Amino acid sequence: MGDTNKTPPLSNAAEVSKTFDTKDLYNTRTQAWFSSLAKIMYRDLNNSTKTDAFYKYTREQIATFIKDPVSNEVQLRDAVRMLYNLSPHFWRLIQYMSQLCDLSYVVSQTSFDSVKDTAKELEDYQKTNAFLAGSDIKVQSERILATCFREDVCYCTTWVTKDGMTFQFLDPNYCKIASYQQNCWNVAYDFSYFDIYNDELELYPKEFQTKYAQYQKDTTQKWIELDAPYSFAIKVNDDLTYVLPPFVGILRAIYDVESYKDLTMANSEMQNYALLVMRLGLNNNGEWSMDFEKAKQFWYNLSEVLPDNFGSILSPMDVQKITFEPTAAAQRDKVVESEQHLWDAAGVSSLIFSGAATSSRALEISGMADESLTWEVVKRIGVAINRILQKQ
Repeated sequence: MGDTNKTPPLSNAAEVSKTFDTKDLYNTRTQAWFSSLAKIMYRDLNNSTKTDAFYKYTREQIATFIKDPVSNEVQLRDAVRMLYNLSPHFWRLIQYMSQLCDLSYVVSQTSFDSVKDTAKELEDYQKTNAFLAGSDIKVQSERILATCFREDVCYCTTWVTKDGMTFQFLDPNYCKIASYQQNCWNVAYDFSYFDIYNDELELYPKEFQTKYAQYQKDTTQKWIELDAPYSFAIKVNDDLTYVLPPFVGILRAIYDVESYKDLTMANSEMQNYALLVMRLGLNNNGEWSMDFEKAKQFWYNLSEVLPDNFGSILSPMDVQKITFEPTAAAQRDKVVESEQHLWDAAGVSSLIFSGAATSSRALEISGMADESLTWEVVKRIGVAINRILQKQ
């Protein structure tokens, strides 16, 4: 984080000390750092009717969803959430993108008044620093970034106290982008949500209770725009009005990695199996050289002593051992190749996630490209925060 405790240089420090008690200001700032923000309750466990679950989609279903992302917005969001839970590769990719920037910020004055009291300017500056420090911007922004890079858009509403602000994430299935104001997306909310989960209404800011009452008067108007700037949306694909997860193109590649892992495991298991063939010979007249019933008894005896990963059959062929050894082509590590393809498809360097090869310059260039992508989203978070500060 940036150094928010330093005050700007003043031309007459002695004069300021006469009009402003810096000790009191320090105490105020310290209280803000350690004070408790609004406690956000996402669920009343004693009364909640809501359950968390995700549906496991197949590779073929995801391929169908990608062909029409507008109509399959909910399914694609569920698919990336599913893979975020199940695929360590996808999880690491999202965490990597959301933690690239250190999320430092600078508090600077945007307007100047020649007759304004210098001590008052200092007080406002310190109050802003204390408010942002109490908000823990870095932690909250990382959560927003993780959601954005996973799902494309993060819908938020804000709880504000005198000590800071806390962002509450909204259910994206009941949110839509409604308008664009001050370089930030505004959110419309489907208030029929509280027809289903009425027990959660009190867990949202007062605005939701007021607008739910408005919706109840005319239930045909279920989409109501939330008040800016306290509700907002941060989007990765900012040029699209519909939702498209930024890494949707690698979803099938993730399935390829898992498929090759399964094949590798199957091949390894097959190498531990063998088949024994017991020969029951024939004479020149085409008759069994041993009594068939007696031969079957020998075969039963053999089967009884074989381990579980060995099989046996009775045949007029010669006795031989058959093993399932992989061919030279099959011995190549397809898992590594599929993982390399996954990182290439995501547009990030595999060197970040694997130490198989080293190239510091290639890694540096790849990191710079990734940072530029993340920085664009960070700037949009900054715009949303600045709108709230201006309102304050």
